[in-house]
Amino acid sequence: PAPVKKARKARMAHDGAVMDTGVGEHDGYRYRRALEGVKAGTMRPSRDGLFKGVGASPPTAKRYLEAMAAAGEIVPNPDGAGWILAGKGGAL
Repeated sequence: PAPVKKARKARMAHDGAVMDTGVGEHDGYRYRRALEGVKAGTMRPSRDGLFKGVGASPPTAKRYLEAMAAAGEIVPNPDGAGWILAGKGGAL
C-alpha cells in the first residue's frame, strides 16, 4: 500500500502588520524603551545598538535616531561618526 500523506495546515496570509515602530506618544512603546535605554547608557544610540536593545530593523532604527535627534536627546559625536547623548562628552 502507498504511504498515507498527512493533511497540511492551511497557510494564512499575513497582512504585513508592522511591529511597534511609531515614535509618538500613543504608538511608540518600543521607541520609548529605546530612548530610556539610550539615556540610561544601556543601549548605544546606533542602528546596531537599537537592534540589539529593542530589535529595531535598520529603517526603524534610523527613524528612532532621527526622532531622538529632533527631540534634542542625542547629538552628532564631535569625535567622529555616530551619536552621543546630548550633554555628554565622548562616545557611549
